[in-house]
Amino acid sequence: MKNLAFLSCVFFTIVSSGYCQNMVWTDPVPISDQLSDNINISMSPRYGNFTGDLWGVWEKRIDSYTTAIYCRDFNTQASPFVLLSQPNVQYQHPEVLNWLNGDTLFAVIYQTNQNGHWDIYCSKFLNNGTMSAPEPICNSAANEENFKYLSNFGIVWEQDGSIRFKNYIMGNATSGLTTVTLDQGDCHNPVLSSKYCAWEKKIGSETVIKYSSYQYSSSSWSSPQQLMGGWNMNISSAGDSSSLIVWSHIDIYPWRIKAADLSGPTFCTVNDFANGTNFYPAIINVPVVIKGKFPSMPTFISFVADTACSDEIYVNRNFFDTTYVKISNDPYRTNQHPQFFSTYNYMPGYRTVILTWESRGNDYWQLMLTHIDIAVGIDEQASSGSARLENYPNPFSETTTIHYPIEQVSHTTIAIYNTLGERIKTLKDGIEQQGGHSINWDGKDENGNHVKPGIYICCLKINNQIFQRKILCL
Repeated sequence: MKNLAFLSCVFFTIVSSGYCQNMVWTDPVPISDQLSDNINISMSPRYGNFTGDLWGVWEKRIDSYTTAIYCRDFNTQASPFVLLSQPNVQYQHPEVLNWLNGDTLFAVIYQTNQNGHWDIYCSKFLNNGTMSAPEPICNSAANEENFKYLSNFGIVWEQDGSIRFKNYIMGNATSGLTTVTLDQGDCHNPVLSSKYCAWEKKIGSETVIKYSSYQYSSSSWSSPQQLMGGWNMNISSAGDSSSLIVWSHIDIYPWRIKAADLSGPTFCTVNDFANGTNFYPAIINVPVVIKGKFPSMPTFISFVADTACSDEIYVNRNFFDTTYVKISNDPYRTNQHPQFFSTYNYMPGYRTVILTWESRGNDYWQLMLTHIDIAVGIDEQASSGSARLENYPNPFSETTTIHYPIEQVSHTTIAIYNTLGERIKTLKDGIEQQGGHSINWDGKDENGNHVKPGIYICCLKINNQIFQRKILCL
């Protein structure tokens, strides 16, 4: 394996700090039917608003000439419903976006052939359950498709073999905005961050990776640079402000996963799988503050690998361990197109990382989902005060003991919450004397029932101070 400095530094930093988050991906669950093809899902959270906090939209096949955009409210777990559909019209590759003002719940950008060629539009989903009139973003006589949108920055897309960019921001009129051509001539599959754009370009017998950086001082893009030759496919970007990308590469058989830090640039092979087919890798960074001392960007990578004649979904076990585990684990299904999304959970300071993919068990593709919860931006050791909240063992299967000191006589509450913010059990609610204290939790709820295996949050409140710690129940 080649030099992994730009990826493995986050793993080393977290391990060397003595800090370890025990994270377990949940069992995969279907989030769509399998009565027709369901593909290309997009999810977006509504930060700080717990009513309709997570929406998902995707493309669903209706018949040979028609695809529709379907939607699901994951807060209420209501059944999916149709957002956009017309006979003999294709609506494809939707992206759902936060929209926090007026009468709008969220917005959707999508590509459609309703004018006889591919155009890119935006529509808003209103509080009354209807869609607004479509607003054209890119609708020339050419084909505009395979777009990537970044809030408060712009949109990049493929236009008849060219890579184009526009500083489009939701709510602003599209007229008068300059469209910039980043590259042209057999260019495909652009990805976008707030600093870089990368894409695939066919040159002779190769498909190379090209990239350009955005110069904020001049509001312009640098000249395209070539990152890697050979045969490269399916680029994925790590996030809005990240400079990391991954893709599938083949020079000498078999396929490998490559990763690059475009701020260098440096690149490497990120795993030792020898795969006979394209990996379709995905990558995400999650901002974390460890013990209030420094920020980190733990990295998750997922991909498809052909094992035992079955295309399965793999993901690294957690952000401090580069061991990959099989998530789909079903030899009777074919899987493709893993994607990451992240959102803050109901408990303040926690983020949910979501992994979705498409799984084919009969004649059609069905959308699947798994997730984990990560403590972010929390000093679990309470750097703002002398109180410390600890427990041992963690993880536990029968009983864990929670330790905490009290500086002075105080009203103290200790409760266990699930990752939805629901109180599971109150362990203590009363006056505590100064000194060290401990209390046991046997993994049961208020009704005496054992909780399901998973991640729980122990919340200690001393007067008006709150301290939190994640506990993993096996």
